[in-house]
Amino acid sequence: MEKTGKISSVVKGKPWKDFEKYDIFFEGDKTKYQFMEAKGYVPSAGDTLTYRVSNEKYNTIMRVGDIPKGNPQPEKSQANVVRSQWDYKDRLIVLQTCIKAAAERHAQSSVDNETVIKTAKQLFNFIDQNR
Repeated sequence: MEKTGKISSVVKGKPWKDFEKYDIFFEGDKTKYQFMEAKGYVPSAGDTLTYRVSNEKYNTIMRVGDIPKGNPQPEKSQANVVRSQWDYKDRLIVLQTCIKAAAERHAQSSVDNETVIKTAKQLFNFIDQNR
């Protein structure tokens, strides 16, 4: 059965034989799908992909039809793949670390919680922009 979905995030995996392997998440679906493609098309967040599940056990999907139109060339979309690896779990870990660092920074001073949170946000934004 064919499905169409908009990709919300892509994480590049290890190559398998002559294929590039990606973990793909679609908007509104919490299932992690494995997607393998011969060199050429690189999926990126925001692409609309028509696919079918080829292996229910491993949630492996196959692209159906032509490469979606409007996709960037592989060289450019590699940045999208790397950027999407900054997923929710990673962001949460970094944010918690920033909150801890800000709390330790202001531990000896008499500042309110808003100042600590503001400092944590500044740290997080610095890390997010410079990664």
